[in-house]
Amino acid sequence: MDDSEADSSSLPGSDPITRWYDGFQTSAHFERLPDAHRERAWGVIEIFSSYSLDHTGESPGRWAAAGVRACCLEILPRKFTGDETFFKAVAPVLSAFSLHRDEQHLLKRGQALARMVATLDRQLVAHATDPRAGCNWK
Repeated sequence: MDDSEADSSSLPGSDPITRWYDGFQTSAHFERLPDAHRERAWGVIEIFSSYSLDHTGESPGRWAAAGVRACCLEILPRKFTGDETFFKAVAPVLSAFSLHRDEQHLLKRGQALARMVATLDRQLVAHATDPRAGCNWK
């Protein structure tokens, strides 16, 4: 499956993000996430994918380090209103999702991207809670 399927699919419930998530939620990567992160996983992937596409032009099959980093540290904290549990789940969920997509040959350099995203965890939460950065923390 690749991003071109998004253009050809018009069946209800068959959008690529839903299909990618369906595969992810049955993976070992998903199962290794703590319960709190699994509960937030769909929202994290759906919201991150939307913001990434809208602000960096990258869909999940084309995520690259620079765009993901910008979305994690600049775009989401300023444009999305979320609570602490959401922002704490972003890096672990995206890391696990990237590993799954890499394993399925749906994301080039997914392992490297997963490692990079994992390093952003504390920074992302710090940016999301920094009132000087114009964050939207609930």
